[in-house]
Amino acid sequence: SPFLGRIADQGPSVLPELLLMLENSRKLLPEERWKLSEELRNAFKRLGSDAAPASPKILAMFQKSPDDFLDTRDNTIAWLITLRLMGVEEKDLRRVLQRMSPEDKGRILEAVMGG
Repeated sequence: SPFLGRIADQGPSVLPELLLMLENSRKLLPEERWKLSEELRNAFKRLGSDAAPASPKILAMFQKSPDDFLDTRDNTIAWLITLRLMGVEEKDLRRVLQRMSPEDKGRILEAVMGG
């Protein structure tokens, strides 16, 4: 979305607004949530390491309500790539995948880490 792109261009001062949008996206229908999540991921990626201060809150949301954010393998990979680009370490990404089988966890981490 051009709007979220412009927001991200303002720098890390917009992180509270992006986090609020992410939190509120839980109330949307899945199709709407997916679209907004994609736009939010793009905004966080655009901010890159400047978005790092938001990563603990994002990780906490994902651990608290994984089905709201990580409902498909593709969404999970997309979010973990975004978090990686924000500077989140692999050990912290692994925590998000705790409830997955070792095989699924391995495949997803391979896709995210490029290995």
